[in-house]
Amino acid sequence: MPPQTVDRYIHGESHSNYSVWAFNHKIRTMVHGRTLRLCLSDPASVCWTTDAWTTEHEHQTRESTLGIHVLDLPTSHLKMDETIRFTIIFADEKHRERLDFVLEVI
Repeated sequence: MPPQTVDRYIHGESHSNYSVWAFNHKIRTMVHGRTLRLCLSDPASVCWTTDAWTTEHEHQTRESTLGIHVLDLPTSHLKMDETIRFTIIFADEKHRERLDFVLEVI
């Protein structure tokens, strides 16, 4: 391995600013102060809330250069013990996720 990589990730204390969620990696908690990054295989809209759907926000994913679609939810300002709920609506109508996925900020 390159020595710079070893220094950064093995010997250093480098941490990501993101908590990553994907269908094959459905995290249930995220560290306070991080941004929630959703990684999806197809374009989608994401509806999300922190107050049990009293208010909701909707954002579109963007295509990354890695062949996936990502969305960074602005969650770094959330307080400890807040809960994020989101649902995914895929653009092609062939498959829709109408489930609420839930994460807690720890």
